[in-house]
Amino acid sequence: DVQTGSASTVVAIVDSGVDTTHEDLQGRFWTNNGEIAGNGLDDDNNGYVDDVNGYDFANGTGDPTPEDDPYSYYSAQQHGTQMAGIIGANGNNAMGIAGANWACKLMPVQVCSDQATSASAAIMGLEYAVVNGADVINLSLTGFYIPEWTPPLQWAYQQGVVIVAAGGSR
Repeated sequence: DVQTGSASTVVAIVDSGVDTTHEDLQGRFWTNNGEIAGNGLDDDNNGYVDDVNGYDFANGTGDPTPEDDPYSYYSAQQHGTQMAGIIGANGNNAMGIAGANWACKLMPVQVCSDQATSASAAIMGLEYAVVNGADVINLSLTGFYIPEWTPPLQWAYQQGVVIVAAGGSR
């Protein structure tokens, strides 16, 4: 009731993708205004085709929605959507939860799936988020450290981006 966040804040969820059809996340997604949805072209010349709401570096597509695994009770596919909800789910709508910032824009950046997370996909996703205007990057991929991540993380920090990372291990 005191503060519900700011629509000018862009939070990138560098994770397993985000379900962009989730009812409690509608109206929360960042939009790449230089891109035309579904035309198969890189309209804004940023190197990524159809990246209207984010990008999938795990599969090389402009659709950051995770793969559907009907046999998995809790899987990597659900994790990015869960993080997006904690961060920016709509409030006062009588469903689900209220995110920490009801007004922010969520930028889904898929870098992993149930099969694997590659360091190169994570680095490309991190760089994509920074270049495309993320103010905050949620990086809760795993609890392990990969030395190759240090330079891009330092670069993102130098650009003024706040990085929130997971702790612990699997």
